[in-house]
Amino acid sequence: MAEGYQLKEYPSAPPQPPPPYYYTPQQGTPVNIVVVSEPTDSTILLDQHVEQEDYYLTMSVVMTVLCCIFGGWPSLVISAIAICVSQTAQDAAAAGDTACARKRAKISLILNIFSIIFYIITLVIYAVILAVAFTSVVGHRRCSHISCDVLGCVYVYYNC
Repeated sequence: MAEGYQLKEYPSAPPQPPPPYYYTPQQGTPVNIVVVSEPTDSTILLDQHVEQEDYYLTMSVVMTVLCCIFGGWPSLVISAIAICVSQTAQDAAAAGDTACARKRAKISLILNIFSIIFYIITLVIYAVILAVAFTSVVGHRRCSHISCDVLGCVYVYYNC
């Protein structure tokens, strides 16, 4: 073994607290026993099961997906902002700031309501545009052909 090194034996169990100290009274005095001991380190585990609220995150994600598939960009922008606000509400709740979490959850709900309103307006506008386009095509039967020249091809519509 190298010089200057010593082997240390490690204890197999953690060190025990010192035994309590007893005070023994002298002869002729009433017998009262006083136990003095040092407090031991004890860990108290509390089983705190905290229900994690959603803070309208699910509603925001569903509106974002619907707006990506069927809706327009105003609803998409508003629902994306609602996702961010509801995520900050969850972060505030995790930090223990319930007042801020409730405030941001309310803002997220309001943004989701506006997103739903804009979504419905966008769907109504799409339906009106499709109805007008369908009635104009069905009401006036048109024929078409492609006319090509040197500059390119052009669709030509005429009444049959």
